[in-house]
Amino acid sequence: MKLVMLIFNQALEDEVMKIFDKLNIRGFTQINDVYGQGSDKGEPHFGTHIWPDVNTMILTVIPDEKVEDFLSEVKFLNNRFEEEGIHAFTLNVERMV
Repeated sequence: MKLVMLIFNQALEDEVMKIFDKLNIRGFTQINDVYGQGSDKGEPHFGTHIWPDVNTMILTVIPDEKVEDFLSEVKFLNNRFEEEGIHAFTLNVERMV
């Protein structure tokens, strides 16, 4: 199993949820109003008057057999919306209760 931390412009939330639906990934934790920058082509997302965009973070645990498909979908979405920005980070899950 992998823990996937997904950080993206809140404007992409509907598109991200389509990935979850397509791959039948049901469990996740969503954290709204996350600030930061990271996209090479986009602007910072600080929720201020100067940089008004904000990010959303989703944490989800995905079975190993779905991870590559999930990351491929995220990469495809990032290519479509480069300036908005979306990044996925994977971590090994040793145990879950």
